[in-house]
Amino acid sequence: MMSETNGTSPAGTDATSLREEWIAAVNELVARVEGWCKELDWATRRAPKRIEEESLGIYEVPMLLMQQWDVRLLLDPVGRTIVAAAGRVDLYILPQYDDLAVLYRTESGAWMMWIELEGARREVDLTREAFKEVVEALVKRHAEAR
Repeated sequence: MMSETNGTSPAGTDATSLREEWIAAVNELVARVEGWCKELDWATRRAPKRIEEESLGIYEVPMLLMQQWDVRLLLDPVGRTIVAAAGRVDLYILPQYDDLAVLYRTESGAWMMWIELEGARREVDLTREAFKEVVEALVKRHAEAR
């Protein structure tokens, strides 16, 4: 498990509790996606990511590398202090770093996903089914590009 604070800490307990709440939310998201990957027979591996945000200080959260055969994805936390959201995590295909989906957290704590599938961009709740749909579309796209 990642440490909850590293390096400098911003002044005030509000920033500290906000940072700790964000770290817990990212850890929960990574664990949830890791579970879905297991169900889809994808290999996963966590790696630490150091983030510095002016309002929260320096902290560490996990990134998640997902792989099935020659398709690799990276779940990459961006930060908590994001305009119009309570945090953002990007989902990329590797090695191109093509942005496949943007996961963002609402003020109520729900995870949403902006996705572009079959030429249409839409916003959906982050569910196992939505994640599976994105992964299957990516595998198909990857196979067609070969």
